[in-house]
Amino acid sequence: MKTHYRSLQARLLLPMLGLLLLVAPISGGLLYRYHRNQVENALLTQGALLNDAIVLAAESTHDPVELRRFVMAMGASRNIREIVVVGGTPLQVIATTQLEWDGQVLERLPEEDVRADLERVLQSGTAWHAFDQEGGKAFDYSAPFIFSQVNPQGGPPIPTRGAIMIHIDTTLTSAAIQQSILTILGTAGGVAVLLLVAGYVLLLRRVIRPSRHIVEVIREQQDSNVRWRTGMQEADEIGYIGKALDTLLDEMQERQQALAQARNAAEAANQAKSAFLANMSHEIRTPMNAVLGFTRLLEDTSLTPEQRDYLRAVSTSGESLLALINDILDYSKIEAGRMDFEYIDFDSRLPFEDAIEVMASKAEEKHLQLAGLISPGLPPRLQGDPGRLRQVVINLLGNAIKFTDQGQVVLRVETQPLDPARCMLRFTVTDSGIGMSEDTLTKLFKPFSQADASTTRRFGGTGLGLSICQRIIQGMGGKITVSSQPGQGSTFTVSLPLTIATQTTTPPTSTTSLSGKRVLVVDDNPLNVELLRLTLENWGMQVTTTHDPQSVLPLLQGSEHTFELAILDQQMPGLDGLGLAQMIRSMPHPPLLVLLTSLATKGQSQDIREAGFDGYLTKPFRASQLAELLQVVLGSGHGGTLHTRHTLAEQRQASRPTLLLAEDNVVNQRLVTLLLEKLGYRVDVVDNGRKAVSAASMGNYPLILMDCQMPELDGLEATRQIRAQGLSMPIIALTANAFESDRLDCLNAGMNDFLTKPVRAELLATTLDNWLQSAELKASR
Repeated sequence: MKTHYRSLQARLLLPMLGLLLLVAPISGGLLYRYHRNQVENALLTQGALLNDAIVLAAESTHDPVELRRFVMAMGASRNIREIVVVGGTPLQVIATTQLEWDGQVLERLPEEDVRADLERVLQSGTAWHAFDQEGGKAFDYSAPFIFSQVNPQGGPPIPTRGAIMIHIDTTLTSAAIQQSILTILGTAGGVAVLLLVAGYVLLLRRVIRPSRHIVEVIREQQDSNVRWRTGMQEADEIGYIGKALDTLLDEMQERQQALAQARNAAEAANQAKSAFLANMSHEIRTPMNAVLGFTRLLEDTSLTPEQRDYLRAVSTSGESLLALINDILDYSKIEAGRMDFEYIDFDSRLPFEDAIEVMASKAEEKHLQLAGLISPGLPPRLQGDPGRLRQVVINLLGNAIKFTDQGQVVLRVETQPLDPARCMLRFTVTDSGIGMSEDTLTKLFKPFSQADASTTRRFGGTGLGLSICQRIIQGMGGKITVSSQPGQGSTFTVSLPLTIATQTTTPPTSTTSLSGKRVLVVDDNPLNVELLRLTLENWGMQVTTTHDPQSVLPLLQGSEHTFELAILDQQMPGLDGLGLAQMIRSMPHPPLLVLLTSLATKGQSQDIREAGFDGYLTKPFRASQLAELLQVVLGSGHGGTLHTRHTLAEQRQASRPTLLLAEDNVVNQRLVTLLLEKLGYRVDVVDNGRKAVSAASMGNYPLILMDCQMPELDGLEATRQIRAQGLSMPIIALTANAFESDRLDCLNAGMNDFLTKPVRAELLATTLDNWLQSAELKASR
C-alpha cells in the first residue's frame, strides 16, 4: 500500500516561507517608523541649525535690513518654504521670506497656523516642532529668542523678545533618507538571500538528501529489494540513523534467510509426512478393502450363529481401524492447512440419506430407532461439498448412536431462504443418550478430547471427530453448536449457508402417479408418522395418520372414501403390523398394504408375504426408494407378488450395462467384480492403464472404474488418453489414495468422481446410479 506523506523539504521550507510572510509586514511597519523618526530628527536638526543661524545673525547686526537679507538668503534653500521672525513691541514681523508679511503685526498675519505656532512658542517660552496636517509633507519648527534691537534714542541696544518659525518641506529630506534606507535594506536583503540559499544548500546536503536516500532504501525494501543499504558513514544524527537502519536491515535479512530455511525445512518435513501418510494410507486401505469387502459378501451367505459373531467382530474391528485412519488423515490435513473444499451441484437429500443408510446397521445393532426427517421444502439441488457434508452427518450420527444405549436418534433437515439465490441449510442430530455436563461442553470440540478418560475407554475413539467436524463446517462458512444435559441426551445443530443450484443434472424420481391417492399411515412412533406425512403430502397424496393399531379397522370401515393404500409399521404395542395386516385382509375390499420394518432378518419375507402385504421396505430408506415401491405396488394391485427393495433392484438390474474395471490387484479385482455383479452389473476387467485405454476405445462402456496406481500406465494418464480420444463416458476413480490432493489430481485428469477404498457397496451403488442416470439424461438430449 502506497504511503502518502509530506516531504522533509516541504516540511522545512513551508514554515520558513510562512515565517517570512509573517515577518514582512512587521518589518515594513518597523521600517516605516524608523524612516519617519529619521526624517523627523533630520528636519529637527535642520530647523535648530537655521534657528541658531538667524539668532546669531540678529545678534551680530542690529540692522533690520541686514537681518531681512540674511533670512531671505536662508529661505532660498530648496526645502525651506518660509521663515518668519517676529519681535519688538508690539510684536510684528521683522524678517520673513514672505515679503507681503514684512512689518505686519503678529495679530494681523493672514495665516492662522503661522500665527498660532508663534503665539504658542511666545507663551510657553520653549521650542516646538511638528509635522503639518498635509500628510507629513511639511515640518514646522518654532523657537523663542531674545535679541538686541537698535535704540532709536542713541543709547545702548534694547533687549527684545521674539520668535522664529521655520516651515520646511520634507520631500527632499525624506527622499534622501528613504534612498539610504533602501540601499541598506537591499544590501541586507541580498545578504539574507545569500544566507538563505547557503542554508538551504547546506540543509539539502546534510539533511534532505540523506533523508531522501533513507526513504528510498525503505521503499526498495518494501519492493523486496532487500540488498539496498544507505551506506552512510557521517557522524551526525542522520548518519547515525542511516547506519542503524543498515544494521537493522542486515539483521532482518539474516532472520528472513533463517526463516526461509526453517520454512523450507518445515515444508520438506510436511511433504515427507504427507507422502508417508499417503503411502501408509494406500498400503493399509488396499488390504482393508479386501478384508471389509469380502466380510460383507460373506455376511450374505449361510453361516452358523458362532461364525456370524466372529464375522461381525472382524467387520467391526475393520470399520474402527478405517475410521481411525480417516480421522488421522483429516486431522493432518487440518493441521497442515490443506483442508480443501469443492463447490459442485449435488442432490440436497443425498448426503443425509447416504448417512442414514450407512449408520442404519449400527443403530439396529443397539436396537435404536434411527429417523431422518428431511423437510419437503428442501431445494432439489444445492451447491457445495457433498462429500464433506456427508462426512459431518455420518460423524454426528455415529457419535449419537455410540453414546445412546436406548431410545432414538433423530436427524432433522430444513432450509431457510437468505435471498433468491442462497439458503441457510440447518440440520440437527438429537439423541436420547448419556448427555454432557457444562464442563464437558467447553472442551467438546478440542482435538483428542472426549467427556472423560472413562468415556474414552468405554466408548472408544480418538477424540478427533467433533474437532474435524467443526473445522469442516467453519471452512464451509457455517457453524456448529451443541446443547445437552446429563442423562437427557444431546442436540447438535449445524447451520450452513449454501447456494441454490439452478441446473438439474440427474432426472428426479417422478411421483406424478401418486398424486391424489388416499393413504393410511399407521405407526406408534410420532417421528415416523411425521416423516411419512411430510413425504407423502409432498407427492400430492391424501394422508390420514393414526398411532393406535386398534383404531385402524373402524377407521377403514367408517371412512367415506376408500383408502387405496395402507402403510403399516411392524413393531407396535398391542398389535404388530403382521397381525394388523391379516385383520385388514379379512375385510371385503382391503387396501394395498406396505410394511415398513426396522428388523432385517433372514426368512422374514415369507412371513410378510403370508400376512398379506404387497410390499415392504427396511428402515431407514430413501424417499426415492419409497416412491418407487409405492408406484410399483399401486401399479400391480393385489397380484400376490411381494415387492421389496431387492425385487425393485432386480428389475433395474435386468437392463444393467457392462462396466469396465481397471485394477491391477487380483484380490481387489475379485472383490469389486463380486460387488458389481451383486448390484446386477456385468464387468470386464483389465489389469493396467494401457489395456484400459485400448478397451475404452474398442468397447461401448457407459462407465469405467479406474484404479490410480497400475503398472505400465497409471490411471491418471490412462484417463487423459481416453479423454484425448473424445470419449466422454463417466470415469470414477477407485483408489486407496485418500488425500484431497489425490482427488483433485483425478478430477484434473478428467475423471468425474472419486471413491476411496475400502468402498462400501451402498455408496458404490448410489454413485453408479447417479452417473449412469446422468449419462442417460445427456444421451436423451
